[in-house]
Amino acid sequence: MSIEQAFHRRWSMYHTLTRVVPLERFVTGGQSGSNDGVLPPPYVHFSRLEDSRRTRTSSGTSLVTGKVAFAVWAASLPEAQAVADAVRQVFQGIDFSYDRGRVQDIKFVELRQVDHRDGMWEVVLHAQVRWSEEFQSVSA
Repeated sequence: MSIEQAFHRRWSMYHTLTRVVPLERFVTGGQSGSNDGVLPPPYVHFSRLEDSRRTRTSSGTSLVTGKVAFAVWAASLPEAQAVADAVRQVFQGIDFSYDRGRVQDIKFVELRQVDHRDGMWEVVLHAQVRWSEEFQSVSA
């Protein structure tokens, strides 16, 4: 399971989140952006932006520090802000296991609000995430 899949599964575990954005409207991977009407608002696009540091350990894991984004899309700014608040409430400082490792900490570092010409609002939460995962050995 990738880190994106781990967050997708985690989303499904919190009524606080699924009440404001059902699991089928929490999408991962690819480029963040308007979905051309495929999903009704509100929806959230989760993406892994960068791994700023990856360190292998002797125990067979990698310790990773990276940046992720939760891009909240909604029909109004108050609706987008309410979803963003729920995301922060659930994920700030969270620690959880997944099948390939453990998310050790999430710290939200930036929030950006954009009023798009089509009437949609986008609130993007950037976060620093620390996690450990089993590293894949490369066979020759």
